[in-house]
Amino acid sequence: MKNKIFTGIILTIALLISLPTFAAVNNFPYLESFESGFDVWQPDVSNDFDWTRNTGQTISSGTGPEGAYDGSWYIYTEASGFNPSNIASLDAEFDFSELTNPGMTFYYFMYGNSMGDLHVDVYTGSWALSVWSLAGEQQTSESDPWRKAEVDLGDYAGMPNVILRIRGITGDSFTSDMCVDKVQVFDNLPRVDTDPMDQTGSGLPGNNVNYSVTLINKTLTDTSFNISYISDPWNTLGPVNTGVITNNGNETFTVQVQVPSDVIAGDQSTSTVQIVSSDNMFTGTAQIVTVSTWTDYPLPCETWDTFPNGWLNYSFADPSPTWEQIGFGNPAPGLYHRRSPVTSTNWFVSPPWNLKIPSTL
Repeated sequence: MKNKIFTGIILTIALLISLPTFAAVNNFPYLESFESGFDVWQPDVSNDFDWTRNTGQTISSGTGPEGAYDGSWYIYTEASGFNPSNIASLDAEFDFSELTNPGMTFYYFMYGNSMGDLHVDVYTGSWALSVWSLAGEQQTSESDPWRKAEVDLGDYAGMPNVILRIRGITGDSFTSDMCVDKVQVFDNLPRVDTDPMDQTGSGLPGNNVNYSVTLINKTLTDTSFNISYISDPWNTLGPVNTGVITNNGNETFTVQVQVPSDVIAGDQSTSTVQIVSSDNMFTGTAQIVTVSTWTDYPLPCETWDTFPNGWLNYSFADPSPTWEQIGFGNPAPGLYHRRSPVTSTNWFVSPPWNLKIPSTL
């Protein structure tokens, strides 16, 4: 019995000394870019190795950025000699007693073909592991841009002793140096929102489909935005720049997707709208899915007042004459086919039509 009691005491002491013992940060927003040290961030006592401050490139080829994201210094996991699956963690304690919607942002650089995992954990009496995580190579060269992570800590609002842990786990070789810079902790995380974030619509081939998206500026500053399309298989129109939008202000804009004339019913396209603040600090996205549809019964009486209105010319000869609009007729314009010495077969093909007559007719 004595041995069992003694073992329990040792385990309790080990747990206590593994937690950081520094004063909790209670002044927000909090910012640390590691220019003169680690500030309140301390190495976890369970580490296999520790995070390192660095300026310029990392010492291992095929890893790391050209330099820091903010200022001259950043921190990274030097994986040489510490792989595979070695852990380096940094802990810092925060007082969220007065915060209603806490959040954390930081910038990361994960270039290396054996890149491991990067995690954010939270301790409030027990560890909540991987409230944010990312695995594998994210950049492909030293010159790629740093990327921003956003961690929602809303579940810990009002709590006085919250320990945040940045935890890196190395991959299976030295090319798993992961880098972190400009760590920030906020109440009400600065961001740019879109409403709605996801939309689905439909349209006939050869037609445009319009969507309304509202941009909401929550970056804490008055700023302008660039709206572009990082995925536009159906030739989404853009990009455009907004005027200055005040903090907590909004602006509604139209996204127009052009449904190609040569698609069939059921084909679809996903367009990702990307909204970036003028200082490149904040990014929001909205996803738009557009589906090509049939023309249902009753079928239209086509007069080609709008030409070709989804109809397509097909032929075996090149060049070959095509069907064209004739500008007169009764009661409306019509079609004609030019004379040509070239022997060819030419079709004028309609857009998709649903020939199934509804049973209710």
